[in-house]
Amino acid sequence: MEFDHVLRIIGEFGPHQRRLYALLNLSLIPAAFQLLLQVFVGAEPKWICLNSASNETCPRNKSHCSEVQYTSEFTSIVTEWNLICENAYKVDLVQSVLMAGTLVGAVILGALADKCGRRKIWYISFTGLVIFGFASSFAPTYRIYALLRFLTGFWIGGEILSAFVLATELIGPSYRGFAGTMAQCFFTSGLLILPIVAYLIRDWRTLSVLLSLPFYVFILFFRIVPESARWLIIRGRLAEAEDILSSIARKNGIAVPKILLQVSRPLSVVGNRYGCLDLLSNLKIAKITIVLFYLWFVNTLVYYGLSLNTKHLGGDIYKNFFLSSLMEVPAYLTSVCLINWVGRRRSLCYYMVIGGTACLTCLFFQTGTKPVYRVLTTVFAMIGKFGISASFAVIYIYSAELLPTVVRNVGMGVCSMASRIGGICSPFVVFLGIYTRPLPMMIFGMCSFAAGLLSLVLPETLNKPLPESLEETGFEGVEGLLYEQLEMEQFTHEMEFNNEAFQANDSDFDDDIKTKAENMAVKQSVLVLVFASFLVPQSRAYLDEERKKEIEKERKKGRKEGRKKERKKERKKERDKERKKERDRKKERKKETERKKERKKETERKKERESATKIIDELIHNVANGLAGKDKCASRDLPGDCSITGDCSQITCSTNYGGKTSTLKVTINRCDEPVTVTINVKVKEDDVDWTHVFTSGDKLAVPGLSIKVQNVIKAGLFIKTTIEPKDNILTLKVALEGGAKLGSVSLFPGLTLIEQELPLSTDYCGDLKQMLVVVPKK
Repeated sequence: MEFDHVLRIIGEFGPHQRRLYALLNLSLIPAAFQLLLQVFVGAEPKWICLNSASNETCPRNKSHCSEVQYTSEFTSIVTEWNLICENAYKVDLVQSVLMAGTLVGAVILGALADKCGRRKIWYISFTGLVIFGFASSFAPTYRIYALLRFLTGFWIGGEILSAFVLATELIGPSYRGFAGTMAQCFFTSGLLILPIVAYLIRDWRTLSVLLSLPFYVFILFFRIVPESARWLIIRGRLAEAEDILSSIARKNGIAVPKILLQVSRPLSVVGNRYGCLDLLSNLKIAKITIVLFYLWFVNTLVYYGLSLNTKHLGGDIYKNFFLSSLMEVPAYLTSVCLINWVGRRRSLCYYMVIGGTACLTCLFFQTGTKPVYRVLTTVFAMIGKFGISASFAVIYIYSAELLPTVVRNVGMGVCSMASRIGGICSPFVVFLGIYTRPLPMMIFGMCSFAAGLLSLVLPETLNKPLPESLEETGFEGVEGLLYEQLEMEQFTHEMEFNNEAFQANDSDFDDDIKTKAENMAVKQSVLVLVFASFLVPQSRAYLDEERKKEIEKERKKGRKEGRKKERKKERKKERDKERKKERDRKKERKKETERKKERKKETERKKERESATKIIDELIHNVANGLAGKDKCASRDLPGDCSITGDCSQITCSTNYGGKTSTLKVTINRCDEPVTVTINVKVKEDDVDWTHVFTSGDKLAVPGLSIKVQNVIKAGLFIKTTIEPKDNILTLKVALEGGAKLGSVSLFPGLTLIEQELPLSTDYCGDLKQMLVVVPKK
């Protein structure tokens, strides 16, 4: 009894197998994140070359821009390390390095999975994927980042391959197609989440951390996944296989049959070690391997190419990527029904031809500039993604069913290697769109269309048990199709031959069938070449015309932006000039106002000076006239507001000006006392007194006496009194000195109030009195 019959007994897709299946496929979500994270991490935002005269984006001659201003609101490795102009290829190079890592990982880890076990390699690969994906977000330089992406891709190659093989070998043949397709839905769910998270997180380092760090928790749950029972039986570890199968049956609620070990034991005879060369050990398995190699190469080339090419479709990159990923959901759902209805082979052919035709149709719309052409380009690009995604789901199941158990993991590793080669090439095919926009879609369409026709040479595996050894590998291919296309009458006529004649002619009949198959393949290839020869010249003309339009459009846009900037600068200069004129006018008005105030103050000061001078003249005149009398002082007619005592010992004069009173008082004491002269000046309620004391005697020995009293009137005015005896002549001087002010009026220094000379006699007091009352000189 074969192993698939054992799975039917214990449950082909029971509850426990569904739980294990879900855990295995959950590991595909971080793999999806890392495989296409470069779409957003390597996105090129809008930027302006500051050292370019035209301020355009990178010129077509790839001249270097030393000063760049990015105008978009997200960051990427492009903004981090200025991967523009001649360094633009490095962005796509990182994706190719990642795919190169998956290629190496698929080969090395695929072979190790056959030798060491599926579960161990899968668990180690998932751990490495999470660790190096997380480390990539902290790369300080471009080279270190590229190295970390290579190591991330290395573990992705082993993780995806081991998870798919492990899940396939746990499930019975009736549910294998459904399970294989639904595995792709888990991968697609990761692709649908990716643009949403990238839209919310615009910093590339933070985005890389958030898409890696949470999956550390899953490492703890994945330990419950058992090893593949099929692999254990092939390796002769029957006891472990029996325990795992018994556990699955028990958790599915099915009693374990006693004959389980007996029916499984014959599988152990094939427990030999097989390598990559065994895939070419006979003609049948070699044909399958070569065709699958090309199909996987084209599938991955077109699948990742269409995903990466969303940035060239126009519009929002997040929306385009989400729609592109969303098309995978109906693709996988329809493929589940179609592979069980028309078979694996025809389903693969139909989907790849549909995808290739849709991509080729885009060539007729990419050259247009109208908005409707852009919409149609996006629509047919989504149809192409639908076809290639569905074919991707089919080819996973188809390849696992075509390859025998002994080389299944090695064969899937080789197929994965072919797919990674396609993944390595896809970024560079997309990069060609910078030079000729429709060229990537033309390459994708022609490769997909040819691969769909080539898939018809493979045998059908619908409702057939998995081959366990190389000898069990069947090959129908085009021969099966030709049998269906032969007329029933001719087929019946040939079957009437006897056994010996039939055997004699069997080889000739096979040769005829193969000749017809080859002729059919040649005709199909010729049709493809004719179709391509028709499209290439037309596409080239469209491409050249489109390129010219794009160049002219960029030039017009640059000129328009340049004129707009010039007008903006001119308006700014005019506004600055107006502001400067307004500031100058304000300053001039302010200065004029200050000048008017100063002239007004000067006029007032002049009036005050004239008034003060008049007041001082009247004051001095009154004092002088008051002192002139001796005998009849009381009856002397004094000018102004002056008064004198009867003995002429005190004279007081005052003058009013502007509501202010200025008073000068001179007092002479009696001669029987020491001579005392008191002069009081009162202005603004300030009184200042000073006294001269003179001593009488036979001989006058009085030096020059100077008494200085400040702030008598205001700001330093003082009255200086000097008595000088010389040659028996007594000279008395009373003068105003200092730069005093009366109000705001300046008084000139050196204004003499009294100046008298008198010969000295023995009657010093009388002489002094006589001197004081003499009218002073003016």
